[in-house]
Amino acid sequence: MPTAQAAAESPRSRAAKVANEVERRWPGPLAGVELTGLRSLPAAHARELVSRLSAALPSSADGPTEAQLITDLRRVIVATGSQPDPADMGALSRRYADWLQQGFPDQEPVEEAFREMVEELGPRVMGMPMAPPPPAESVPPPPAESAPPPPAPAAPAAPPAPAPAPRGAGRGGLGGLGDAWERLRWRMSERRESDAGAVPAPEILLGEAEAGAEPETEAEAGAGAEPGDGTGATDGLEEAPPTVPQESAHEGGVERKWRADVTGRAEGEAYRVGQEYHLGISVTGELHGATAVADFEGEEALLDSDPTAESFALTVQVDTEDFEVRSPTSQQLTLPRTGPSDPVDFDVVPLHAGTCSLTGTVHLDGNFVSQLQLDMPVEDPTDTDVSMTSTGRPPDSAATLEPRDITLILEPAPGGGYTCTSVGSISSRVRLPITREELELATGAVQQAMLDVVLSVDAQGRKPFASEITIPEDMATKALHSLARAGARLFQQLFNHPGAGADVTRVGEWLRQQATDDKVRLTVQVVAHDVPVPWALLYLGPVAEGSELSWDRFLGARHVIEQIPFQMSLSVPDQRILSSPILSVGVNANRDIDAQFGVTLVADHLKHWTDLRDQRRTMSLLQRSTRASVVAALGDAATADQIQYFYCHATSKGKDGNPDGAVIQMGRHDEVTLSDLNLDAPQTVQLESHPLVFINACESGDLSPLFYAGFVPYFMAKGARGVIGTECRTPALFAVRFAEAFFDRLLDGQSVGDSVHESRRAFLEQHRNPLGLLYAVHCDADTRVDPALARP
Repeated sequence: MPTAQAAAESPRSRAAKVANEVERRWPGPLAGVELTGLRSLPAAHARELVSRLSAALPSSADGPTEAQLITDLRRVIVATGSQPDPADMGALSRRYADWLQQGFPDQEPVEEAFREMVEELGPRVMGMPMAPPPPAESVPPPPAESAPPPPAPAAPAAPPAPAPAPRGAGRGGLGGLGDAWERLRWRMSERRESDAGAVPAPEILLGEAEAGAEPETEAEAGAGAEPGDGTGATDGLEEAPPTVPQESAHEGGVERKWRADVTGRAEGEAYRVGQEYHLGISVTGELHGATAVADFEGEEALLDSDPTAESFALTVQVDTEDFEVRSPTSQQLTLPRTGPSDPVDFDVVPLHAGTCSLTGTVHLDGNFVSQLQLDMPVEDPTDTDVSMTSTGRPPDSAATLEPRDITLILEPAPGGGYTCTSVGSISSRVRLPITREELELATGAVQQAMLDVVLSVDAQGRKPFASEITIPEDMATKALHSLARAGARLFQQLFNHPGAGADVTRVGEWLRQQATDDKVRLTVQVVAHDVPVPWALLYLGPVAEGSELSWDRFLGARHVIEQIPFQMSLSVPDQRILSSPILSVGVNANRDIDAQFGVTLVADHLKHWTDLRDQRRTMSLLQRSTRASVVAALGDAATADQIQYFYCHATSKGKDGNPDGAVIQMGRHDEVTLSDLNLDAPQTVQLESHPLVFINACESGDLSPLFYAGFVPYFMAKGARGVIGTECRTPALFAVRFAEAFFDRLLDGQSVGDSVHESRRAFLEQHRNPLGLLYAVHCDADTRVDPALARP
């Protein structure tokens, strides 16, 4: 009879004890261990346990001991209900091959143990039961000595193609499970044929080929053989499993949603402080009995954008100040292409009465997908309804997201300041105490420092940053000193604010350590709502007097940065700007700039675009120079521009400080405000070409990151794939040269992120010019022109 302590023990705690006992005994026999207790082990912990057991298998095996080990390992996998890691299945596959090559010592018990492994786990994990052995009567009797020798048996057909890997399961995830499992299953099938009289095929391990063998063409492999025609090409071998239908991601036509299930209380009972509850989060179309539900849209686009992905390995990271979380706070949710996902499970304990909130950040290889917020009323007998909401990227974008090294997700926090969720080698959620007013002053100080650099005068009375591309060394050194101190101060106010706790400081130090590693170039993603920070100008090195300064210590000088609006609606299926049969470019230029400064800069710039069109051949070009033509283009859903380029003046806000008054100036008395665009070219008119928008705002006196707080959401809401632009006043000459360098790289096929980054580096290294740090990428940094436009 169980003790009172055992009766009160939670299933999760019991599972942990059983796992510890299994590891203590392994690789000895597990007889007497109640493996059924492992069923409550979290999926991630179960996979890790199986991996450790697999790694601890003896390097060599004799029959009886090997059979017991394989049997016990199978029992553990079955008891946990988990999917094994592909690396473990690959190791088992190789282990079986090695055993075969040893001459089948004590073959019967080992053969039976592997056969049970395949037959029991195959249908569960892959939906691929092993083919039955050929019936005895189908094996021909040995020929008489006088009979002519039988024809050589046909080489066995190749095993069926492995199931596609879960999207995002790289870096040691579940990506190779189909291949590894299929190979082990194939070896078992091969052995059965050998037992029935067939000649074993040569052993080829995962990813290997027969030394010195020329690969067969498809025609050679199938020549003269039809399936089932008796030639031996397919006899005795099972057919490849049927392709999974791809018509719909929905279960019986029911839309899948995020589902939350909270267990651990009696019906109608209030949630209590100090009581442990079990929270399961999944994606499913079965919503009956759910504690809370949130929308999960865009699944048809998900299927269309990556037809080969059968599943997506999403990570759900939970952060909260209102609960104690007694399980790992970051867990993997494998989202299948069709049907429900298994839940990810968290044990949570409310810490106070009132509303307790928990945030779940969902990402794919570090790339932000969406954010869930769950709210639970605690100690309120009149309210037991848990709610859940979802914001951020729609799930259809998950199919095309590439890995990110660091992700920071920022949004205004209740009561002031900003929440900052970090995703990377550390995962946390902290509150930055800096207020909106302080943040505006801090970013304004960086903007002023850059403006001072632009207007700085050398010993001859010239302004090299305003009128030249190559900067004298002494002026570049002064600029580095000024900008480094301003960028370091901004970093300090974000992560070393007087009101910041140790947790905020740790995030700042983590970012500093990652970004100052000279051996790596990172891709940094910032997902922000109403947080206007010039991230490229953050300085992460020491700046005290006497410190050695370096342009490489600016975040944007060494690393690729993309800034994603927190609540943008991505209507773009992937990152490719399709250029076949033609790439359409619209150039919107303020021709009055030439008259204003007495130059031919705009005229020369427009000629460069015309030359580019003639050289690249598969590019069309349409030029606009008036407010009316720009508004008409943005108000027409059929406007063909795949790239919309603006070379103009711009200001951040109107006289009353309203961002709706932000202005694009197409001429001296020809301007359009954000308010005008919303009225005359409203967001309801979707741009079907999904343009990449580049706003090259030059010589603009009142320009700051706030400019993009209005224009980025506007263009995104109209269907644009992203916006690139300057974050403060940029000299007209440099603006032209930077744009030309950027577009040369982009049309060559480089990504937007690489094109901006390499253009920055080129101006820094070749011209000692740091003004490329003024440009920000408000879109997916992997966006590219595909195919690249050929040079002459």
